[in-house]
Amino acid sequence: MIPRPSSIDWSELGYMRNAFFHCFKKDFYPDIDHNALEYTPFLIAFRMKFETLSTPAKDSLIKAYPIFGRLDEVQIDPITLHLSDSRILYKPIGEELQVSLAVDEKLSSGFFTLGQHIHRIPFNGSADSSQLTVGGVLDDTPTAIAYDWLTDKIYIAISTIGPDNSARIEVCDKVRETKKDGTCSVILHDKLDYLHSLVLDPTDGNMYWINAVQNQIERAFMNGQHHDQHPFLNTAKSEGATLTSLALSRDEGRLFYARTTKDGSELWQCRLYERQSCTQFFETSHVLHLDVHEKQLFLSLTSGRLATCEHANCEATFHEVEQISEIEVFHVVHDERKTDLDVNPCSKNNAGCSHLCLVARIEPKRTCACPIGVRLKEDGVNCEDGFNEVLIISAITGLFYVSLDTSDYTPQAIPYQGHEESSHSLFDVDYDPVEGFVYWLDITDTAIKRCRFNGSDLSVVIKEGIQQSAKTFRLDVVGRNIFWVDGETALIWIGKMDGSISPRVLDVSTKLENPHGIAIDSNGGFLYITDWFERSSRIVRVNLDGSDAQYSLQDFSYPTGVELDLDGGRLYWAESNHSLIRSIKLDGTDLLTYMQTSYKLVQPYSVSKLGNRIFCNSMAGRSFVEIVLRDGILAGHDSSRVVESQIYGPVGLRAVRLKEPAKRSGPCVKGNGGCSHYCLNSPSGSARCLCGRGFELQKDGRRCVRATSSVILLDGSGKRPDLVRMALKGPRNLEKLYLQVSSSMYIASSNDSSGTIEHVNLTSPTPRAAVIASGVALRGISHLEIEPFAKLIVYSNAEFGRIEACSLDGKQSKTLAWIDIRPTIVKLDLSRSELYFVNESVDISSINRMPLTVTPDGGQVLYRTTQPFSRIVAMAIDPKNREIYWTEQNRGVNTLHKMSSNGTDPVVLSRSEERRIAYLHFREKSLYYVDSKKNEFGFFDGGGFHSVHAGVKNVRDFVITGAATKSEKKNPCEIDNGGCPELCLPQFETKPVCTCGDHRYFDVVTKSCHANSHGLILGSNGRFLYITAKDSKSMMTQDHSPITSLPIEKVGLPLSVAVDELSRFATLYWIDANEPKVIRSVPMRGANSVNPQSLLVSVCIHLRALAVDTFGRQLFVSCVVSSGRSHIMVYRIQSSTSLQPDKLLHIGRVVKGDEISPVTGKQPVPTELAVGARKLVYLDVSTRSGGPILVVCDLDGRNCDKASERTTPYSRLSLLPSQSKLLFTGEDSINKLDLTNLNTSPIKNGPENVKALFASVEGEKVALVPIDEKEDSFLIIGQERLLIPGMSRVTAMAAFTSSEFAQFDRSRSCIHQECTHLCAAHICMPNVTCDPWEFLCRDQRTCVHSGAKCDNRLNCPDGSDEAPDICGSIDAKTWTCGDKRTRIDRYLVCDGVPHCEDESDEKGCKCSMPSSEMDCAIFGRMSQPECVQRKLRCDHHYDCSNGADEDERLCATFTPEVAGFRVTFTHIMFGAVILLLLLAICPICVFFCYSKKRTTGVEQSVADRRYHQFVGQNDPSLLVPLSGAPGDHYEISCF
Repeated sequence: MIPRPSSIDWSELGYMRNAFFHCFKKDFYPDIDHNALEYTPFLIAFRMKFETLSTPAKDSLIKAYPIFGRLDEVQIDPITLHLSDSRILYKPIGEELQVSLAVDEKLSSGFFTLGQHIHRIPFNGSADSSQLTVGGVLDDTPTAIAYDWLTDKIYIAISTIGPDNSARIEVCDKVRETKKDGTCSVILHDKLDYLHSLVLDPTDGNMYWINAVQNQIERAFMNGQHHDQHPFLNTAKSEGATLTSLALSRDEGRLFYARTTKDGSELWQCRLYERQSCTQFFETSHVLHLDVHEKQLFLSLTSGRLATCEHANCEATFHEVEQISEIEVFHVVHDERKTDLDVNPCSKNNAGCSHLCLVARIEPKRTCACPIGVRLKEDGVNCEDGFNEVLIISAITGLFYVSLDTSDYTPQAIPYQGHEESSHSLFDVDYDPVEGFVYWLDITDTAIKRCRFNGSDLSVVIKEGIQQSAKTFRLDVVGRNIFWVDGETALIWIGKMDGSISPRVLDVSTKLENPHGIAIDSNGGFLYITDWFERSSRIVRVNLDGSDAQYSLQDFSYPTGVELDLDGGRLYWAESNHSLIRSIKLDGTDLLTYMQTSYKLVQPYSVSKLGNRIFCNSMAGRSFVEIVLRDGILAGHDSSRVVESQIYGPVGLRAVRLKEPAKRSGPCVKGNGGCSHYCLNSPSGSARCLCGRGFELQKDGRRCVRATSSVILLDGSGKRPDLVRMALKGPRNLEKLYLQVSSSMYIASSNDSSGTIEHVNLTSPTPRAAVIASGVALRGISHLEIEPFAKLIVYSNAEFGRIEACSLDGKQSKTLAWIDIRPTIVKLDLSRSELYFVNESVDISSINRMPLTVTPDGGQVLYRTTQPFSRIVAMAIDPKNREIYWTEQNRGVNTLHKMSSNGTDPVVLSRSEERRIAYLHFREKSLYYVDSKKNEFGFFDGGGFHSVHAGVKNVRDFVITGAATKSEKKNPCEIDNGGCPELCLPQFETKPVCTCGDHRYFDVVTKSCHANSHGLILGSNGRFLYITAKDSKSMMTQDHSPITSLPIEKVGLPLSVAVDELSRFATLYWIDANEPKVIRSVPMRGANSVNPQSLLVSVCIHLRALAVDTFGRQLFVSCVVSSGRSHIMVYRIQSSTSLQPDKLLHIGRVVKGDEISPVTGKQPVPTELAVGARKLVYLDVSTRSGGPILVVCDLDGRNCDKASERTTPYSRLSLLPSQSKLLFTGEDSINKLDLTNLNTSPIKNGPENVKALFASVEGEKVALVPIDEKEDSFLIIGQERLLIPGMSRVTAMAAFTSSEFAQFDRSRSCIHQECTHLCAAHICMPNVTCDPWEFLCRDQRTCVHSGAKCDNRLNCPDGSDEAPDICGSIDAKTWTCGDKRTRIDRYLVCDGVPHCEDESDEKGCKCSMPSSEMDCAIFGRMSQPECVQRKLRCDHHYDCSNGADEDERLCATFTPEVAGFRVTFTHIMFGAVILLLLLAICPICVFFCYSKKRTTGVEQSVADRRYHQFVGQNDPSLLVPLSGAPGDHYEISCF
């Protein structure tokens, strides 16, 4: 394969393709008189394909051509190729593949490379070909092949396309028809770079090649010995020359090569054993490939042509073969290379070699070689039986091994089924010496797999419990276990090496933060773990069962891989942060640093030790380090070396001895130590048994039985809350489950911003925690219970003061109690459908009972604490005996109580300062507890406390799993959800109650759920609240409807809120005070938790208020654009069909703060606004002296009137859409404004500083939200005051009236209109006022740039911009003045100089200074105006985005500008005056200089001193001497 010289310009050659040519055989050409020829050479060639626009690409092929013409010493007949007799041998070849050629003349077959495969193809035309796979890693590429016709071997140059350009030469048995891979051996690898053009001389035992990196010819014996890097001198002497091809003539004893520069190629020849014999003999165009036959030289050119000449006289005999083109690489095939078998030193019995016999230059003319990685025995002829020491490497590109028995360290792939797929990332690897399996961690498939070393017996061992965050694993070959680390969850897992037992989490006795690497002492019973902290790291030693964490090394810099040397009694590890490899004795002494690898290996990752050698890799490169030790320390200065393995993405590595038996001892070796599941050697010498997940260890400490009832603890000691399973009775069996429990379970959690309900179902083989509900609405969730037969979750929320129920999938939720409660613990009595909860207030706690239905006030109070500071901390229900148990904590004293379920017969069961019963659960006649002070789990039987498990710490809650106790009476909600569309609430001895989610009501007639007709959206810091009423006549009070949170994230601090009920998903819009330039929007229906979309209003400094014109499908926004300037912007609401907020399209401004208001006579400053009944109402605060006023306008901002002055800067507005009425707040009253006659009348007294205002449809029910910093925010609806628990204050409020729009004829709305601008009652309104630089189309809806008028292009939808009455006879090169008669050049418009008599060409210009600024859109080229400096016109650089500043017609009339100013008559006169002044000053200067002239001697010597001067000029000149004597003095003189 020929590397193309980088100095050649290939741009004109097109794209190069690959192909081959058929070879000629006599049997295929019977029409040729072969007897007339002494012999017939043939050509087999690698064809390059040029692809141009006019010549389409063709398939790549392999072809062969017969060569006709007599070749002898006397004359050379013209060489021709018989095209009609050519034959296709192989096709097609991928265009991305490069190809090398070799030929076996004796068997008439050829060899060619495709990727990492070498194909043999017979010349008899057989379509079938056998192949040999070479290269061990992805980037290994065969760059040249050559055939040893003497011993039937293939020599292969393999180069790596990587950062180091390393290479090696392999020799392989010839590929025959069996299609089986031959035996290959690495014969040369040291000091080799990327090489090509390999040629052989079997009779002399030498091989030659080109080193492409060093750009030189190199030589070695054919057995790899005596590598000579400089057999010839000055082979690439010329600067910029590249060696491109070699050809060897054994008869002549010469080597030919091409040396290529950017101008062409030089042909050189060297005598084989004369170092300084190389000479140039010819020059030609760029050469790709050479071959030689006797005295005839063949060469392929970059033009694709084949050329030939006699190398002794190439100048006279050179000619190109006309019959063929597009050849790149070729090979001349002929019979003379055959030789007698007696010359072959390997012909007899393979010369005694067990594998490969290679030709050698020196006696005995042959050497023996072994397969890659296999060592040759000392007898020199036999190879060892396979490998012994190997380095196994897992990478993101596959699984590899490197034999350590030989010095070449050639990586090879372990050929398991599917290993050629590069899509699997393998993170770690280990070897089992007992059964001979290689194990690896496949992160892509999240599984641990294994196979034999030869790739057979592939199987998936473990998949359950493997996450993508798994990092490393190690084999316990004694107990036949696998330990692996999950860094994200900080857990250590254990499974069986054959996958027969369900994996489980190891209970590690110390808290792990970020475990990374592990090492196992299977015989000693220890596990070593590297663990990372935020600022420090450590190495921990625990027993194999996770207990007794005693050994800990601190303050290491991110230790990664860790390795045990039990024979040497040391622990080795790599530190990635400082690129160190360290070790320490197992007793914690003698810390050693072996090498600082930062200059060799960045961020070492995995480490492994074998004998006296340490191996370590890096994930940042493709190499690994080998460190040689002597007596535990470095063997010397050269004791470490970097090996370029070329394995892309190495992660794990293990150095092992395949032939060394495993060292196994301890009780787990025989019979698994008597354990049913897991057997672990302990340091004491005994066996420690563990059970798989879901099983419990029996009292004999050996047998494992599937658990029927278990205790599930919510453990808060780890990195995140975790679930731990324990046996309800018997041995502790503590087992971390990582949210994987033995039955269905629900978990509630909450933080400062949101809450979550998760579901875990262990009936799945690989259970996971699934979030069924989350968001700000669940913030403050504290406790939950399950009603399994009604499929309900009941939970308490102490922060929001409510008890709620939701379906098991979390899609519907219903508030059951919400008035003046703060529930913490909630319990269900399934037998009687009752709910019990603990209600916490500031000074007392109580226990309440309520039916499992909507009970706003929380039902009946059964018990209240009587002691100050006494708090109820735990509660449990005995449903069979109708009893309640609870514990109270009061100043260190813990008291256990009991009473009947109706609140009678309270009894104190125990009182103690030594206990703190934090959690209770009643199950099967026993009261179970967790004591957080004694750290124990146990049960209370009436006579006392009985501990079952000690050492139970950091428990947040617990449940007891097993078969649920079903009520004796059939639950009506169990079948078909009781006929309810959403939620079914079972009732004791009555029919179930069907209910719907919050703010929806159940229609008993249609048995369906419907949304409440109207309500309020309350904005507060971080969330939105929602309160509704069934219809407009219902009172919106807290007794009838709870105030709930909307599931909206990233609310911020709402300043103004508006709802578009006509949109499909009831879109909510608001302004966030934290980002006041952004309009946020989110659909209120259709999602449990949603994130808002944002629209940036870049022209505004901050937004003030917004309002939705629901019928017109428009959003009005008031905003501040600068100090003292405010606008009201309008956006079209484009309805969305997906569950996404509707889109907002900017229309324009309807109230402009830079224009004078006809109402106030000042620039308007709008703040609050309201929209409805085709009216726009806004509060104008521009009149500071007289106070703000209400202004009423049409929707387009026109026809404005003053409505009222009874306002304050803080007035709030609420417009009634169905009536032309407006409510607004004054200083001490609520006022009603009739928009038809603008009459104002007070209707109700109200508080000051009202933050929000809402009026119902009738206008009688008024909702206010005043600012009150001293207590919770509250609503006043009518005369009723409602507290809003959990809110500091309400900052914004909006009405939500759905039923009114549901009854409205949507065809009368603008939802289906496509108005360019405003719309009212499904009619498109005239456009908002066009900007001064715009032209208003006659449709009164469209504004176009004035430059688009009369430009011979239709820009208005109605074409009015090109109307004849405006433009006359249209001429795109001219512009019509305002008088509609005068025309001027279009490029004179808005240039700062009036050209029309009425000066209309300079009116309404976009740019503020037309004389110095150019409007890029004035010529109608773009829709948005853009201004650039006029001095940038016609400077050959596009400054306008549409290129208008470089327009040809503009530049044709362009007047030059000087320093950014137009050259005018004034400029010319000013320049003339300056020139006259200069002419007057010059004679004075000349006279002054002449009067000051001095000489230093004889003035006549000026000519002798040869001063150089300009004679006849009046300007001062510098006299420069041409030469002078020492001591001469020179001056500046004037002439």
